[in-house]
Amino acid sequence: MIFSNQFYSVELGEYGQLLSFKNKGKEMIAEGVAEMPLFTICLIEKGGKQHRLSSSDSVLSVVSHAVGIVMTFQKVGGYDLDVTVTARFPKEDAKTYWSLEWRNGTGLSVEWVDFPSIIVPYQLKGNGGDNVIFWPGTEGGLIEDLSLREKYKGTMYRETGYQTKNAWTGVYPNTVSMQFMAYYSEMDEKGLYVAAHDPHGNLKAIEPHGVEEGIRIEYRLFPGTEEEVYSMQYEMVVGAFCGDWYDAADIYRSWLDESGELPEKKLLDNEDLPEWYAESPVVLIYPVRGSKDTGDMEPNSMFPYMNGAKHVDALSEVLGCKVMALLMHWEGTAPWAPPKVWPPYGGEEEFKKYVDHLHAKGNLIGVYASGIGWTKESTLDPSYNERATREYEELHIEDIACRTAAGTIEQSQIIGSSIRYSVDVCTHNEQIKDIVSEEIGHICDIGCDYAQYFDQNLGGLGCLCYSDAHGHAPVPGKWMRDDMVALYKRLQSEIREKGSQMMLGCEEGAAEPFIEYLKFSDSRANSQFYYGKVVPAYGYLYHEYLNNFSGNQDGTYWALNTLDNPSNLAFRIASCFISGNMISLVLTHDGQISWGWGHIMDEEGVPDQKEIITLVKNLNDWRRSFGKPYLYSGRMQKPVKVLDAEVYELLRRDDTIIEYPAILHTNWEASDGTRAQIFVNFQKEEKSFRIAYDKACTLIVTPDGKETRKILPGEQITVAPLSAVMIAF
Repeated sequence: MIFSNQFYSVELGEYGQLLSFKNKGKEMIAEGVAEMPLFTICLIEKGGKQHRLSSSDSVLSVVSHAVGIVMTFQKVGGYDLDVTVTARFPKEDAKTYWSLEWRNGTGLSVEWVDFPSIIVPYQLKGNGGDNVIFWPGTEGGLIEDLSLREKYKGTMYRETGYQTKNAWTGVYPNTVSMQFMAYYSEMDEKGLYVAAHDPHGNLKAIEPHGVEEGIRIEYRLFPGTEEEVYSMQYEMVVGAFCGDWYDAADIYRSWLDESGELPEKKLLDNEDLPEWYAESPVVLIYPVRGSKDTGDMEPNSMFPYMNGAKHVDALSEVLGCKVMALLMHWEGTAPWAPPKVWPPYGGEEEFKKYVDHLHAKGNLIGVYASGIGWTKESTLDPSYNERATREYEELHIEDIACRTAAGTIEQSQIIGSSIRYSVDVCTHNEQIKDIVSEEIGHICDIGCDYAQYFDQNLGGLGCLCYSDAHGHAPVPGKWMRDDMVALYKRLQSEIREKGSQMMLGCEEGAAEPFIEYLKFSDSRANSQFYYGKVVPAYGYLYHEYLNNFSGNQDGTYWALNTLDNPSNLAFRIASCFISGNMISLVLTHDGQISWGWGHIMDEEGVPDQKEIITLVKNLNDWRRSFGKPYLYSGRMQKPVKVLDAEVYELLRRDDTIIEYPAILHTNWEASDGTRAQIFVNFQKEEKSFRIAYDKACTLIVTPDGKETRKILPGEQITVAPLSAVMIAF
């Protein structure tokens, strides 16, 4: 079966397999895929035994219509299971649309369905080809060599199931915030767009991984239902496009704008935001106990809390802006000991003194916590363990803990035993919601401006659960999204009832269903450095609705070679800045600016303090003045190309190199329709470049917008060290 139009030609096999997808004559599907089924559906027994059934093992009937076909697969795998696939091929559209429904008479639950099966050629840049993959994991990045991802236990591909979301794998809405992938050539700019156009937040695994035939572009859909009859309420989309990841993102953004999934109000229309949010405070992250997440947890020189004031006040003064002290290891229970955090270490009185001091100075305070789980034993502070054991039993936490498909409870993997022994708690119960509400209520009452309570709930989602005793389906699914939305709505209402505008956040940018409630979160795009190349995809899609901050950069120590690449912190600050994030700095236990959380000072010392302060001040001045309509509330656009810029090499610890232009840049459209592009020189020497633009435009040299001049097509532009310029078009 062949379907074609001016954009593509699609060939399906005997059982509907996607044998060929040509983009203007270029083949996007790997050879030798005839045996790959159109879908695989997994039934699961109580106890965890799986039955993986193939569409190719069925009785197929096909009905054609004007713009597509309907394929009915009866007795799939020999079971009492019938699946109907509808494929649409509109004549004037570069995209094809796929959906399915089933009647399941087996009495078993459907755990997941892989659909549609797509395998692209293994022709990536890192393997001698010219293609790259855009993967939306950890806020979006480009993969040029899949083997790099397999080097690390935390990033390697694994099938999605109980606890896999803890390993930075591709779970939506979680470590994956958006629902599209792209495979394209940087030479001829022909690509394949694959996406779920799902406005309902259904659980999915969205993963690229190597298979014998090529690279699997996997969409594993988790319906989360026991209903005998099920119908997808959205379509999978496979299409042709020309360009790069920006062009693929444009396809997704066009759908997203009409989907109803995004908040009703953009930043400029949202009167529920606190005033400080639009003032771009610099976030200062530091612990009050210990110096990292393991080892000694004695109070450091930033405790009592007021000891940190001299460092925070001084940075606020030199940066010329509000700052937010964002505290780690402040919990009075034990560091990173969810869900109980209150009272603060050292007592409420000492903590309140610091809150009042910061507010009197016009500054802000926030706290990290560790999400929804239950700490049975703290390795860092054993004094908490007697209470933890008692409460675990008294509150019957075992009854609400997440269960494997076999019905067991296992040690949570999101933070290992070097920090705590804990279990993941299922969000489908009121007990845990009440506990979270109480803890966040305390944080709000004492005057905090921000609570990253949901650190380790990556993207804002809870953990996968297979229990048949919690009231949800005994398989993961959309109920997880619904539970978290209900919790966030409740917390938002309770905070406002207290007369507070305290904001909530999570680890990594909030996934689409949670953007309405988590508008200030700890960006983790730096995780891409292990295996990929960071691109500003999150800002491209969502920046009009929220601004995150550049995060504590945890994990960077193991990814990047710091000593041989001393400008890497400046690069990371600039990269987060051009993505639309507010800037954050991680302070050591004695108040100096660090390379990032988890870095070992004894090995690496600290970065050049003056250099980093100069860069941060210069960049944040742009956010707060002339650049504000773009960098705070603008809509990112595909940038005008930069010419003649030097190449900057970011060194990984495994001696591989990530190449970036020495001038980082993004393009923005303000709400009034004006366009501008920001260009950042994050190094200590001036840098020059040209732009591929055939009209005269205006160069804005200073953040206040007062120093400007016209530039002509082809004219060279020079940027001073540790600074930025903007070009208005």
